[in-house]
Amino acid sequence: MSLIQPRICTLRGGELIMIRCAVEADAGALSEFYYQGLLTSDHNVTEPEEFSLRGERCVELVREALTNPSRLVLLALDPAPKPGDAQQTVVSDGRIIGSVEFKDHNRRRLAHHGSLGIGVAQVWRGRGVGRELIASLLDWAREHPTIEKVCLGVFATNTRARALYRSMGFIEECRRVREFKLGPGRYEDDIQMSLWVKPVSVPPKAASSPRPGGQQ
Repeated sequence: MSLIQPRICTLRGGELIMIRCAVEADAGALSEFYYQGLLTSDHNVTEPEEFSLRGERCVELVREALTNPSRLVLLALDPAPKPGDAQQTVVSDGRIIGSVEFKDHNRRRLAHHGSLGIGVAQVWRGRGVGRELIASLLDWAREHPTIEKVCLGVFATNTRARALYRSMGFIEECRRVREFKLGPGRYEDDIQMSLWVKPVSVPPKAASSPRPGGQQ
């Protein structure tokens, strides 16, 4: 199972939030959270009318994260439950204020890395929720037996998100020019970023064979 222990985090403004793994009981509220994110941000690939992660499909997403050791769905909750309620899972009152997901690859040659996706409720953006979610995911990835690199994609115009990712150690790998078409004559570049969460040991290159005449 792909789990972390619930944790209480203090944001910059002093608010307490809880970060924990999503469970199947969260699926309904999580689906609505995803949909609201599409309505309140222009930095999404999916448009609101294309949204389909409802009902059993969202349950399956959470279930997969709970059973696949290389996948993860974390939630940020407000207000943080009282200490005695640390395992509380009922969130039907709409307390989800953020989420982050990690998805690995099925092929063995790609299994050492995966991609994250993150969303924060509109009124909570810029207050540190995203940073706490990503930090929790990176802690999990560093302890994971096979994951070495965490990747993400971000709209080039989403400068606040890009600054957050850079501050947490992510570097830009490439820019996909005009990857997204927002409308007639309106395009958006996709910035691909990554962070290695484990040291990389690269075997030294083998010495090349001498050329005729003794020259290398």
